[in-house]
Amino acid sequence: MYPPEVAGLQYRGQLDFKKRFFGAYASQVQAMGSVDGVSLPCSGPCHNPTSDEADEHRASLEDERRRRRMISNRESARRSRMRKQSLLDELRSQVVYLRAMNRRLIDEINHVLEEQDRILQENAWLREEASDLQKKLHDMQVEITSAAPRAPYQA
Repeated sequence: MYPPEVAGLQYRGQLDFKKRFFGAYASQVQAMGSVDGVSLPCSGPCHNPTSDEADEHRASLEDERRRRRMISNRESARRSRMRKQSLLDELRSQVVYLRAMNRRLIDEINHVLEEQDRILQENAWLREEASDLQKKLHDMQVEITSAAPRAPYQA
């Protein structure tokens, strides 16, 4: 512990230990952690990391980021495939519906065309019958006028 002379003393000013000790690297040291207001470049409980350990740590962080990104990309691709499959299923059902509707419309058009042909034939037959009846009426009127006695002409 502290000697008895120092034990009761407290520093009342602001100690900027990081700037004085680490200088330009103070912000990097701050990111590493602090104990009792003093930044310590410590990756483990009791020792300072070597550059190999720092490289390994950075590599493991990058591997972890890469692994998370890969998982995220796989999940995104899976969702994209699911959306694509859903869209394809919807389009297939629309194709089935539209083909059935097309068949119904074609059947209806054929029925209307058959009805039109029947009506046109009936219309032609009725016109022919009307023409025959007109001719018979005319012939009858001619017979009646030619068979009727004529009244004497009076002037």
